[in-house]
Amino acid sequence: MGAGGTVGAGLGAFLCFWRQRRSKLVVTITFPDYDTENRALAFLLGRFSVRVLYSGGHIVPEAALEALADQHIPFAVKVRTEPSDSTPPMESPP
Repeated sequence: MGAGGTVGAGLGAFLCFWRQRRSKLVVTITFPDYDTENRALAFLLGRFSVRVLYSGGHIVPEAALEALADQHIPFAVKVRTEPSDSTPPMESPP
């Protein structure tokens, strides 16, 4: 705790990170238009792990859905899945 009994700003970032890691489910979402997509990505990047797909979808942790809803950003859920631990990591070519 900081001076005066307040919790440091780093705790909020840690809690966000912890909640994200705790949730194993990821979802593929889309946005209704380009402007909404840009606004959503600006909000999500730095807060959640986001993968942008060539198809126009975005893979985000389930916890990101509540955050998007809190910001009144419209989205559509396309696929809900659990990430596979058996998928080998991508390697760079020799």
